[in-house]
Amino acid sequence: MPAPRACLRPWWFGVAVLGLNAFAQMFFIPSYPVWSVLIIALDVLAIYGLCVYGGRSAEATEQAAQGG
Repeated sequence: MPAPRACLRPWWFGVAVLGLNAFAQMFFIPSYPVWSVLIIALDVLAIYGLCVYGGRSAEATEQAAQGG
């Protein structure tokens, strides 16, 4: 029995929150330009990390399905 899709990709919530934060930081650029650009860059870096490395590996999924 295959695992539900939500269990295989739990990082979508983090990507959504970081995306919203990066968008919201654009409103603060006139007040805090360096800080806002730094936070946007960190959000983009974290989104990249979650998308590339955030999911379970195939081996970990198989081991969890086998019970050990």
